[in-house]
Amino acid sequence: MGIIDVFFSNPLEMIGLVGLLVVLIIVCSYTDKNKDRFGGLFVKNILAGLDSSVYKVLNDVVLVVNGNSLKIDHIVVSKYGVFVIKTKYYKGYIIGNRDSIKWSIRQNIKKWYISNPIIENDKVVKSVCNVLSLDKDKVFNIVCVPDICRLEVRDAQELVKYGNLASKIKMYDKILIKDVDSVVAAIERGK
Repeated sequence: MGIIDVFFSNPLEMIGLVGLLVVLIIVCSYTDKNKDRFGGLFVKNILAGLDSSVYKVLNDVVLVVNGNSLKIDHIVVSKYGVFVIKTKYYKGYIIGNRDSIKWSIRQNIKKWYISNPIIENDKVVKSVCNVLSLDKDKVFNIVCVPDICRLEVRDAQELVKYGNLASKIKMYDKILIKDVDSVVAAIERGK
């Protein structure tokens, strides 16, 4: 009797094995990159709720800068500025300050360090300014984290929880961009 005969003779064992394989595939694919994708989908839905006559939302943008590809989670363009949004999917207690190179995350008894996402996104904002030929005061850095995070990050106005993202964008009310469509077109050309 071969292994295939065993599984076909006992369907419950076969169902159990298939179930175990599905669970293993899900667990193995649940990497940090996939967690950030999940966060990105959540933020994408939040941004879709913005008034489309005022805010132009671009998701998963890739710009070519000096021959290199630059991936940007989300860009929101409005007459109130260009918002470059980096999505992170962290859990736990985040500790740091605006200018620290590393932040720490504590979750239960575990503690690990991450690169400061605000500093990482500052570099992206500078590249976006160059590609669009816009002054830095018209392009805003926003880093989004889940609402379940506890934050102790000093001097970090760029850091916002998912649930406060739309409000954060809407708080900008000074007109900075005269031709929103040309900025969107420049982003599209930069791909």
